[in-house]
Amino acid sequence: MWEKVARTAKPLRRPGFQAGKFPATDKKSHAAEPKAKSQSAATAPSTVPKTRYRHEPTPIDRRTARRIARGSIVLDARIDLHGDHQSEAFERLYRFLAATQADGGRLVLVITGKGGPGYGDRGVLRRSVPHWLASARFRLLVSGFDQAHRAHGGTGAFYVRIRRIVG
Repeated sequence: MWEKVARTAKPLRRPGFQAGKFPATDKKSHAAEPKAKSQSAATAPSTVPKTRYRHEPTPIDRRTARRIARGSIVLDARIDLHGDHQSEAFERLYRFLAATQADGGRLVLVITGKGGPGYGDRGVLRRSVPHWLASARFRLLVSGFDQAHRAHGGTGAFYVRIRRIVG
């Protein structure tokens, strides 16, 4: 039986893999595994790979961030959310990004502020904006974002890359 399995097996191709050297396995994990049952394609459980989906925003690469900080890449627009309540800031940010996308803008600066000592929990907008940008509502607007350079506000601001309109 082993010879039949060995003939049909394909070698693994992954970084750091060396033929003939296998990672240590735990005997308990093999003993606890149930035997595979044959299932039709319609009843087979779907598996979701644990990779970044295409629609999730990605960080802006270092080279682009440096070019923005130097002024080689010009920001299309900026919005300052200082002093807004969360609900106001959320709606203003959404409308701003949608308008920028409609105008063909590709890169904007979102200023949240750093928060202050008189505000109890520091930087509510600074903590909330990344969650908003990664949320389902902003998915069609935002392709990436990252913290701004010190010249543009540092930890109190974000560069946001706008998705192109397809169609």
